[in-house]
Amino acid sequence: DELQAAVGCYRAPRVYQLPQGMRVTALEAPSEKAARCIVDFLEDAQGLLGLDTEWESAERKVALLQLASRRQCLLLRAACLRSPPAALGIAMADKFILKCGVGIAQDVR
Repeated sequence: DELQAAVGCYRAPRVYQLPQGMRVTALEAPSEKAARCIVDFLEDAQGLLGLDTEWESAERKVALLQLASRRQCLLLRAACLRSPPAALGIAMADKFILKCGVGIAQDVR
C-alpha cells in the first residue's frame, strides 16, 4: 500500500558514512585553539563551503553552524559564534567563496 511505503521510509534508520579521510571537528566553546581551528578550516576550504545552520526556535538565533569542505566538516556551537575570528566573517562575506547547501538563502541571513 502506498501510504505504508511512505510512512515506512520515515521509520527506517538511516546511517550515513563519511568519505574516507573526512575529518569532523566539533567546537563547543570559544578559545584560541577553536579560533585557530576555524582559520585552518577556512584556509583548507579552497573557495567552496558547504553550509547549514540549526536555529534556536524562539529567537531565530543560530544554535549550530555546520561548515564543510572537501576534506573536513566543522560544527560550531552558538558559544563559538559570539566572538568568532575575523576570518569567518570575511569568508562568509567573500563573493568568491561559493557557499552551497539546502535552504541556503535562510542560512546565510
